[in-house]
Amino acid sequence: MGEPGTFTTRQRAPVDDLDIEVRGVGRLRLPLTAAQAKELRMIARPARYGRGEDTLLDRRVRDTWEIPRSRVRIDKRRWNATLLPMVESLGRDLGLPAGRRLTAELHSVLLYERGQFFAPHKDSEKADGMVASLVVVLPSNASGGELVVEHRGQRVAHRSSRTSLTFIAFYSDVVHELLPVESGWRMALTYNLFLGPDRRAAAAPDDPGRRVDEPRVAEVASLLDRHFAEPADVPSWRRPPVDAGPPDRLVYLLDHEYTERGLGWSWLKGDDEPRAATLRAAAERSGCETALVLADVHETWDCMEDHWGDRTRRWERGRPMEPPADDRPSDLDGFELGDLIDSEVSLFAPNDSNGRRELAAEDHELCATTPSVELPAYESEYEGYMGTYGTTMDRWYRRRAVVVWPRRRTVVVAARPDPVAAL
Repeated sequence: MGEPGTFTTRQRAPVDDLDIEVRGVGRLRLPLTAAQAKELRMIARPARYGRGEDTLLDRRVRDTWEIPRSRVRIDKRRWNATLLPMVESLGRDLGLPAGRRLTAELHSVLLYERGQFFAPHKDSEKADGMVASLVVVLPSNASGGELVVEHRGQRVAHRSSRTSLTFIAFYSDVVHELLPVESGWRMALTYNLFLGPDRRAAAAPDDPGRRVDEPRVAEVASLLDRHFAEPADVPSWRRPPVDAGPPDRLVYLLDHEYTERGLGWSWLKGDDEPRAATLRAAAERSGCETALVLADVHETWDCMEDHWGDRTRRWERGRPMEPPADDRPSDLDGFELGDLIDSEVSLFAPNDSNGRRELAAEDHELCATTPSVELPAYESEYEGYMGTYGTTMDRWYRRRAVVVWPRRRTVVVAARPDPVAAL
């Protein structure tokens, strides 16, 4: 089981809690027998995977059998008696605040045979409110096939049981993979987990401080007062002809990755939720406004390719990091990142007239608990030596940000992306 607030967690339940029947095969006997696994294989089809807006079939990326859900019947009354309390418990382990609950929706029924796997990937948020995924692994005598979940340098391998149901939940924006099955058969049910409404919101819909530590709020409020009172720390080569005054905004980057459809305070994941609540409460105390926006981060790093064949080390900011246990390649394998050459952060907020508006965040406005380089990039590009400049690595991240500004500066802040609308 993961610690509260982690990005993944695991629990087990008795095998008798699941009564599952597959048309053409009959009621499954758990642990799954080899004979029934072969019958399931005869009615299964290759599983596809999503990449952006596309649904692809490529067995070099995902080699898995999927059993049509129309053939699967689960005794819901009996199963819900186990599933619903389990989902609620997993939600607490993932760090959901009190008053928030997860609901589970069956997505697929999967079967793996020897040699099959699913390469490292992220689950797409398939509908509004989806924040996590749940994998229920049925007991079997298979070996290998561990589900490996990785986030911010932490790596957890979840193994299935031969006698119990294994429930594994993780946030949808974390990288995970299924290692190749070494022998036997592995069967699993996958669920999309949706975050329900805050049951306490009706009592205090606009009170961001109802779940925060008051001493911490006072400390952050003091820091906000200082941030908006002292001159901005702008490098001399970027200063305007006159000295810069205090900044108009503070842009705090959250840790988890989100899609545009998940833009809302109530859908924040893990540690992002209490941090954002603390910042909102402190802003209210300091006479500031807050907004939640999407942030696209683009960083360009000085980079050197390892030409000596030593591809067992990765480097971030000059610090060596151990590679994944299975040594699968990533965008940093075989490279050394040197100095950060350039970075830019673009903020995107909804706009009633144009769909959404974009504005840049300046370096002196930005702060974050976790630097972007310590998070998984959704895209990267290596540029080799071109003769006039050295090799570089470009990395892109999709984050969410809390923007804070003094109420007295609202017109100035609004005028930056759209002066006419501000007037």
